[in-house]
Amino acid sequence: MLIHLEPLQAGRALLRFKLLTSGATKDFVLHDVDRRIQAINDDLPHLLQEFRIAVSPPGTVQLDAARMTKAFDRLKWLAYGMLDLLLEQSDCSPARFVTSLSAFLTPVTIASGKRNGAPPVIELSADDAFPLAWHLPLELIPLVQSADATAPRKPGAASPNDFLAYLGMSAVIVRRRRPDGEASREKASKTPLSVVAFRGNSVLPGIEAQLSYFRSKTALIDAHTLWPGDDPPDECDAVSELADILLQPQKSRSAPDSPRPVVHFCCHYRAGGAGALAELEVSDGLGVRIVDLRGALAQHEVPDATVAGLPLVFLNACTSASLNPRDDSLLRLLIRRGYCHVIGGETLLPDRIAGEFATRVYRDALRGRPIGMAIWRARRYLLERFNNPGGLLYTLYGSPDIRLH
Repeated sequence: MLIHLEPLQAGRALLRFKLLTSGATKDFVLHDVDRRIQAINDDLPHLLQEFRIAVSPPGTVQLDAARMTKAFDRLKWLAYGMLDLLLEQSDCSPARFVTSLSAFLTPVTIASGKRNGAPPVIELSADDAFPLAWHLPLELIPLVQSADATAPRKPGAASPNDFLAYLGMSAVIVRRRRPDGEASREKASKTPLSVVAFRGNSVLPGIEAQLSYFRSKTALIDAHTLWPGDDPPDECDAVSELADILLQPQKSRSAPDSPRPVVHFCCHYRAGGAGALAELEVSDGLGVRIVDLRGALAQHEVPDATVAGLPLVFLNACTSASLNPRDDSLLRLLIRRGYCHVIGGETLLPDRIAGEFATRVYRDALRGRPIGMAIWRARRYLLERFNNPGGLLYTLYGSPDIRLH
């Protein structure tokens, strides 16, 4: 399914849902768009943070059923609040919007689920210059539950039908249309992996779980970079060394049939804003500002789009998928440099959930599944295994069809 967003006159925007299989469309006109963008941009991080706290029990990934229900209620309130802002002065109320969209999409969702459990793929097509294209919370638009959602379930267990209640749980949202939906590679050589990890005095179980996983997969992964090392570089060297790590997959110009390079981040990230600059914290007291990283990358010529689109960048770091008014976010820097496939976190990420989610994504991706399916299955695993919807905190910017092998 394709979601097309385009600005109209008088502060309005057209939101069109189109089923590519049948060509059927459903249109909604959003009002007071320009006036409401800043309100959404200001409120969304705080409300997502409340949701993050609800799905982050101390010291565990497991979530009890009552707490999961409260987390979903917060999410639903957030979604309706955003719709209420956008649909104000419109003839389409939030309730009517959700009901109409549910009737349009639920049959497709159910049909997709019957085909080997595959979720529908949803793409957002929009002009990058249109602010709403970056901030519309598509993952948070709720859908009504299916008719069999009330079927008996085990106490404290999540029902697969719960996924139909939220668009983000039954689909991978692709907020940018990107090329490169390619077939599986035939060669079984190792996936080149570069890891940027936080190396501090405190032990973070989620980060340790990711590093342990990579070490255990030597048959599938060529983990040729773990940065920084035991002796962190100084601030000046850190910027140039991190720039080299990001440029390395492009410089290698891997053959078309070789595995896709991966750059994986499991460190701290501060999105900036309100006078602060966005930066990556890679060890205690050592940070790399995004403006400095942009300057280091600018010294190299802009890579060929095909080569730039080759790597997968997994930003398993807090707020790594968020933007800020200063326009110095890591996500925007990567996209402007031509990185077409980026996974990031929408808000603060609980350490243990971040570790569990990442290892589940790689488990499926290294077995040849498309990255979009791997993300969807990781979301589903967290909910079914731990009653935890924390997978909603991640967004894929790129093609869901790319594969590591």
